[in-house]
Parts: sequence; structure tokens; C-alpha cells
Amino acid sequence: NKEQHPICKGITSFKINEEEFNVNLPENSEILFVDDSNLPTGWYRKYINGDIFCFKLGHYKEIIKDSNFIKVLNNTINWFTKL
Repeated sequence: NKEQHPICKGITSFKINEEEFNVNLPENSEILFVDDSNLPTGWYRKYINGDIFCFKLGHYKEIIKDSNFIKVLNNTINWFTKL
């Protein structure tokens, strides 16, 4: 369940003006975030003995002021470092 993933902890629905592009997700990816068109904007997957998280947001400097964007980055760092 994506709402229970540690990267999603404390994140509320949010909208950001962002440059979108389409991607082909790798096999076994779990989508954590989608845009208004239901296209994936954040996903993770297992790879060998590790984890990979991809996040399409962050092209415009205004995004760093968004509290949910900052929370996603912090949650990701905490998840990867097991904090």
C-alpha cells in the first residue's frame, strides 16, 4: 500500500507547476505518486540488494519552497539511511 510506504509518510495531496515527461517504468516498480493525468511522478523498486526511488519533480526552483516536496526528500533520505 503506497500510503504506508515510508517515503509517503505525512504527505498530503499537492499540486505543483512542473514540467512533465513520460517514462517507461522498470519492471516491478511500485508507483507512489501520480499527477492529475494519473502519470507516475514518483516510484520505487528493489534492485539486487538495494532500493531505487525515482522522483520526476524538481525542474523549477520554486518547488523547493513546497513543504510536501521537502518532506518527500527528507523521507527518502531517512528511508535510504534507515533513520
